[in-house]
Amino acid sequence: MPSTNSKPNTFPPPVIIPPPSGIHNSTFIILHGRGSTADKFAETLLKHLVSNTGTEEQPFQSHFQSTKFVFPTAKLIRAKAYNRAMTHQWFDQYPLDEYKPEYKGHIQISGLRDSVDYVHGLIKEAVKEVGPGNVVLMGLSQGCATVLTSALLWRGEKLGAVVGMCGWLPFAGPMGTQLVLEMMGRETICLHGRNKEKGQDRGDDNIEIKRERGALNGTPVFLGHGSEDEKVPTKYGQQAASLLRDIDVTMGWKEYEGLGHWYSADMLRDIATFLQRHVLTAKV
Repeated sequence: MPSTNSKPNTFPPPVIIPPPSGIHNSTFIILHGRGSTADKFAETLLKHLVSNTGTEEQPFQSHFQSTKFVFPTAKLIRAKAYNRAMTHQWFDQYPLDEYKPEYKGHIQISGLRDSVDYVHGLIKEAVKEVGPGNVVLMGLSQGCATVLTSALLWRGEKLGAVVGMCGWLPFAGPMGTQLVLEMMGRETICLHGRNKEKGQDRGDDNIEIKRERGALNGTPVFLGHGSEDEKVPTKYGQQAASLLRDIDVTMGWKEYEGLGHWYSADMLRDIATFLQRHVLTAKV
């Protein structure tokens, strides 16, 4: 259900959770899934109990004493797949349990472009405060899809890390990424297909994303996905991980047996460990 405080087609103010220690060394920007809001998503995630090996369970937030959490809320826009009902979504799309991610892709462009620009604005604010290497992008479901797209289109310095839960990479199929980037006007991204067996450019095979300083500028990525995800089939998470590996992203992927379309204590534990390794100021 839409938030009662939301106005259509505008981004509500983000929910900002200050560092528990009072010392601000890193910022995590975390995006909710379609139909949710920052208010509903933030508290549940931050209070979820997580433990590292041999340690007592603590709320997820407690593992990051010097981290400011920023939870933005998606615009309230109409969903064509649901009789144009108003809902919070980062971009419009048809449900992935019934349709491929690229189905009627043209309806995704406008919202995805606006959301990427909005996320980039949040990144720039965070970079001013803690530096690029201490900024983390993280998202669930459609929030993951938006985070991955935002990271691929980020023009600044290397970020600390990118984390996705139960998500996918929009337009990851052949030529799909080329189409969306062209329609979004991102001329700085060069894509082409390559026939790996013959070593010839084809433009219709494996999409290769290149930047002047490399894909994602060296930012490490971790993707986690439930094996029983009923809303975003696991194969779409695997597809995203495979594509990112193909463009030389430092990539971690893990599938969680028996987990549906949500996170778990095991997934959050692995995320905490990953962030400890790649974001030095995140104390776990």
